[in-house]
Amino acid sequence: DGDNLADAFDIDSDGDGCFDVIEAGFLDPDNDGRLQQAPLTIDDNTVDDNGLVLGHNYASLPKDLDNNAIYDFQELGDPAEISSNGNPISVQVCEGEAATFSVDTPTADAVFQWVIDGTPIIDNSTFSGTNTNSLTVNTDYVLNGAEIQVLISRPTYACPVESIGGVVLTVSQIPDAPTLEPIYTYCNSDVPTIEDLKNDIQGSIGVFLSSSGGSALPDDTLLVHDQTYYVEAYSPDGCVSLTRVETDAFISNPKLLSSETEICEGESVTLTVNGVPQTSQDFANANPDFERFLQYESSSYFLKRESMAWTDAYTLIQSLGAGASMYVINSKEEEDAVYDALNSLGVAGTREIHFWLGLRQLSSLNPNNEIDEGWQWLDGRILADELANWDSGEPNDCCNTNGEDGEEDYGQFDFNTIKTWNDMTDDSQGNGDSWPIFEFTGTTDVVWGKINPSTGAPIFFDGVETSYITDYPNETTTYFYEITTNDQPFPCRVETTIVVNPLPVMLPANDMVLCDNDLDGDAFNGRVNDFDLQAQELSILNGDSSLEVLFFINETDTSAIDKSVLFGNSSNPQQLYYRLKNKTTGCESNQTGSFTLRVQPVPPNIEIEPHYECDDQASGSDIDNITTFDLQLNDTRIQTLLGGAAGQYSISYHTTLSDAEDPSTVGITSYTMTAADNRKKTIYIRVTDNLTSLSCFTTTNRFDLVLTPLPFIDEPVITFEQCDESDGNSDG
Repeated sequence: DGDNLADAFDIDSDGDGCFDVIEAGFLDPDNDGRLQQAPLTIDDNTVDDNGLVLGHNYASLPKDLDNNAIYDFQELGDPAEISSNGNPISVQVCEGEAATFSVDTPTADAVFQWVIDGTPIIDNSTFSGTNTNSLTVNTDYVLNGAEIQVLISRPTYACPVESIGGVVLTVSQIPDAPTLEPIYTYCNSDVPTIEDLKNDIQGSIGVFLSSSGGSALPDDTLLVHDQTYYVEAYSPDGCVSLTRVETDAFISNPKLLSSETEICEGESVTLTVNGVPQTSQDFANANPDFERFLQYESSSYFLKRESMAWTDAYTLIQSLGAGASMYVINSKEEEDAVYDALNSLGVAGTREIHFWLGLRQLSSLNPNNEIDEGWQWLDGRILADELANWDSGEPNDCCNTNGEDGEEDYGQFDFNTIKTWNDMTDDSQGNGDSWPIFEFTGTTDVVWGKINPSTGAPIFFDGVETSYITDYPNETTTYFYEITTNDQPFPCRVETTIVVNPLPVMLPANDMVLCDNDLDGDAFNGRVNDFDLQAQELSILNGDSSLEVLFFINETDTSAIDKSVLFGNSSNPQQLYYRLKNKTTGCESNQTGSFTLRVQPVPPNIEIEPHYECDDQASGSDIDNITTFDLQLNDTRIQTLLGGAAGQYSISYHTTLSDAEDPSTVGITSYTMTAADNRKKTIYIRVTDNLTSLSCFTTTNRFDLVLTPLPFIDEPVITFEQCDESDGNSDG
């Protein structure tokens, strides 16, 4: 680099501020410009007798990253730069969330290396983008407080520039799911709300209507009796528990709900009551194939003597209403009581019969993908070690792999071993299918009835013991629901009125008729694409704006034709169907009308030879290209070409296509050709079919008028010359 120091003894040969050893791609951990770690002496056993640094491969050539045949350590380079305000900034995320750090640099050929706590990192399951300008970290709490930096170098300038220090990744721990009572009870007179439920649970929580997704309910939302709520916990940093725990709110006043508040005549309505206290006897009556085998504390336990998959058992119990659940264990005492009761039935301790638990393994709770992690009871509680009763070697997620792969994610007990648990697949083709155990809390005794719309007298639905009824009222009717609990009258009666709207009365429709056209590419196929169903609707309704018309291709169709788009027939004639719908009530007529789409033919296309005339003296000159054509002379030949019945077609002649297409324009009978026509003029013909009700016509036929000039003599006087005869006598 011109400094009179040989490169062999110069630690920065190109003088660009980056040590040769670094630009050459070798190791200099103490950054003193020399290979390896100081001290470099024979006495320290870091240099051999020849002065070579031990541990360095001298066969390795220095780098030439830009491949220009000049070693990078001898090529002057500039360091990479970080843009103003381009340094990474600290990030705070919740455990399991992805954190992103970015750096901005104007250096086009920048080389990036991200480091955590001073140690370079590589792409793996935790880090991605480690050699780009943007680093993504899939966080775990062990990374909390890690310092993030990026080193930026260039291919010809290996010494990196460091981003600012003090950029920290803060990983906040996910809070545990809240611990809840299975039921929170309130008096209806207190008008309980979500805020009341949150105060009873305590802590920083959100309440939802679903086990995942959705929005937290506002604090002023009224609690609904017998409604299942799902509760998640929040940390001070805003992190959310991985799962929600479910609980029920019981309010001592029923809610009478209907599938519809207004229906159309002939439709059914289903009325359902929620928020009423219940007993296990009602559940037993509704499910006679379930065997009640134990009453323990506030729960009744039922056995279904049928082997089934876990999800089938879960789906079954979900369909049986609030208060019913798969068997979940809250204490060792409960587990012992249930097992002892099963044993007394003679069904426990056998190799053939197993029992499902309301316990499953969720991948969202198992970020480390361990076979014994992520187990959760259906009521939202994470399986605690003190309750776990796995058999030896269980759970094992048997049998295709040695690790957790989601093969066995459901808990059962009494699998070939007394009382202890085993993990099993959902559908194991009978080998691991188990009998479901259900537990239930609460019941109702109810009286359903309705008020006679004519007399006002009550009509009771005898023998209805369910929490819902279905009826088909023909007129507006008030229904009521009365409650008794444990044979004691409960001072509660709720009513709801179902409005029954009449059906629209059918109106007649006229057929729709159009002339064939070529909008579909063929004017003679009996198909058109411009039937206006909106105009047909106006015709049918005749000014009644309270209704709309629904059009259908088939009589039994339920999906209506889009009448905002012009309709094209698929056959000729074609029948369409329609029903009337009240715009306000949405009620449709129970009858279906029909009308016919008809496409009338248009006259055919024909080939017409030109009409020739010779120039004449009518204009005073027979060479001025001016003469008059009598267009009616073409009538006979055109009619012959058209064919058809006598008088079927009318013909009119026009000088422009637009005139021919306008039915209000009267045709011409003659045309006087001028010199400007240059002896040729196209005549457009409107041919009307008089036998069609719409007088369908075409304007696609045309022919040319051609003016032929008269012949003329180029030399009016011709001189004929001949030599005198050769008889020796030139006598002329």
